[in-house]
Amino acid sequence: MTSLVVDEQLLDFLRSKSRDNPVCEVIVNEIETPKDRYRRKDKKHFAGQVNFLGFSQDAPHFISYLTEERLERLSLADRSPWEPDLRMQGKPGKVIRKLFTTEGLKQFRDKDVEQFANLFKSFCDAQSEKYDFELVEGREIVYHYHEDSYSTQFGAVGTLWGSCMRHDRCRFYLDLYEDNVGVVSLLVLFDEDKAVLGRALVWWDVHFKNEIRTVMDRIYTVRDSDVEAFKDYARKQGWVHKAEQNCSSKNTFIDQGEKVYATAVVQLDYSAYDEYPYMDTFTYMDGDNLWNDSAYGSVALESTHGGYEEDTVYDDYNGRTIDRDDAVYCELGDGECHCDDAVYLYYREVSAFPNLCVYSGIEGRDLAREDAVELADGDYAHRENTIYSNVTYDDYHLDQVVWSDYHDDYIPKDEAIELENGEYVHENDEQEALDYYGLNEEDETEDLCKAA
Repeated sequence: MTSLVVDEQLLDFLRSKSRDNPVCEVIVNEIETPKDRYRRKDKKHFAGQVNFLGFSQDAPHFISYLTEERLERLSLADRSPWEPDLRMQGKPGKVIRKLFTTEGLKQFRDKDVEQFANLFKSFCDAQSEKYDFELVEGREIVYHYHEDSYSTQFGAVGTLWGSCMRHDRCRFYLDLYEDNVGVVSLLVLFDEDKAVLGRALVWWDVHFKNEIRTVMDRIYTVRDSDVEAFKDYARKQGWVHKAEQNCSSKNTFIDQGEKVYATAVVQLDYSAYDEYPYMDTFTYMDGDNLWNDSAYGSVALESTHGGYEEDTVYDDYNGRTIDRDDAVYCELGDGECHCDDAVYLYYREVSAFPNLCVYSGIEGRDLAREDAVELADGDYAHRENTIYSNVTYDDYHLDQVVWSDYHDDYIPKDEAIELENGEYVHENDEQEALDYYGLNEEDETEDLCKAA
């Protein structure tokens, strides 16, 4: 098998994230210590189907690569493998599944590959300086909590648009954030129109493992990949951040790349209110103190309606009790789920756990993962609306393909060329198709006449 080759920019990314993600770690080991594969007993983990990996220059968030067949064609033509015209590109997760064998993929969990994709997307955006972060406090926190300030650039999706504190009524619950300037701020990620793509509370002067630290709370975003950008921001600032972006893991944090467990407390300047916000992490209040451990608090701030006395049910998805008014029964998942997290599938007319769903951009709707097919461009579509092309070895939405008699198969429209005779062929096979249909004969006759 040819040694694995990646460009320098991609190698920089892999090295920087090898401590955070096992996929990155394994690839870096393969590149930097390939001979150790035999000691590591993973010499059969790389499939050899793709090589010469790099950042796509044409499609943000995609990896470009060469297949064995295209690499051979370039070699025969004595051309560089980094020339763009024959390079292919794919979604990070899909390229990883092509890079490793079935046996090799067993060393990773599905969430490892998903995290790799999100880390990659976040790194791409950071390199292109697309991130616009701002810390706000006081009344600005209340403003940026409201859904009217949210970005719709990628749709009303993600955990941000699922937040139960985004509504009009909730602004009356947020006085605690507004009044405690210097105790709590809000880190906001904006799009180019200054609409909110993500937010996370930042608590200052937290008593954390016998130190005074800054702690970033749960991250809410429109896009999953932007969660990694928040984590990178916290790491660069030297902050601690919440390890799991949910309301159940209250005592698990990341401190400079290391997972730590801690009981932490925030002391408020003002704490006496008639109504309170729902608290993801510092949930338990005792006087002026907010704790992340129920053993230290006399009141649990877990109501989405401003109070703290409530009828509760068990949230099977998050593994904790929640207000019954906030619970949704999910047929797909067979359990109760918080309304912030539950996904309603209109085409099935059922609710579902979010980890069992994907969003289809081309169809503009959420889909059950079991009904969805990942397309060549990284989007998803319902399997009834997709077609597999044996020409490109990828799946496409029916609106993305055209029939080719030459290939006797469907090919993607954006890679198709219409010949003079009305036939469609893949752009990489244009010359062969012209010869096949005899469309080069006139040019050849002209060349012979000129030669004579």
